[in-house]
Amino acid sequence: MFELFKALIGTNKETKSLLYEANDQFCEMLDMAGELLETSIAHLGDEEDDNELLQQARSIDKESNRMVRRIRKMLVEHLSFSTTDAPPSLVLMSVAKDGERIVDLCRDLLSMYSALPSALTDEMKTALTDTITRIAETRSAFGDNNEEQALVLVENEKKEIEVLSAIETNVMASGLSVAETVVACKALHCLGRIRSHLGNIASTVVFPIHRIDFVKRKFVEQAREEIAKH
Repeated sequence: MFELFKALIGTNKETKSLLYEANDQFCEMLDMAGELLETSIAHLGDEEDDNELLQQARSIDKESNRMVRRIRKMLVEHLSFSTTDAPPSLVLMSVAKDGERIVDLCRDLLSMYSALPSALTDEMKTALTDTITRIAETRSAFGDNNEEQALVLVENEKKEIEVLSAIETNVMASGLSVAETVVACKALHCLGRIRSHLGNIASTVVFPIHRIDFVKRKFVEQAREEIAKH
């Protein structure tokens, strides 16, 4: 079982702090994405864009891009001190990109709010609220190296994406205009992509590095057996 935080315990204070800082930067990125969605959910269905909120989303997007670059730089510097920490460094580089894409998708969602059909407001609010919860749970599982919590998130990823796909099917059969249908389906697709990225992040807690991002029942069962041994 791959345990990221074992790599954070070392004798060299400088290399230890670099890994801690890279990890903290990534967790902060997830916090930013969750806070953006939570702040914006009240604007779902607004007929006019909230320029202040859109500007906030752009600022968060730019900051997440800077964070990815900082994380990469810190990890490369860390590896110059300790090549034995290559696996956790590769994992952090991988999840940093997932985090950056989540922020991008949150911004994309916000840009669609004013065009979403009012008939879907309640369903979309529920889907957005669930997504905010999953972001927080994934951040907690990763930040605390909680294998049991991460495994639940990995197992439920496909089921939750299927729920979003079912809503999309209903949208296409609901008689909405073409424009409304396109926007609604695109928004649901964004939520599905966010859930996939969250699943990728959770998988790093329970899978060895060569299996992350790939959810197979065999891998899940083996991870469960490993957790039971602890």
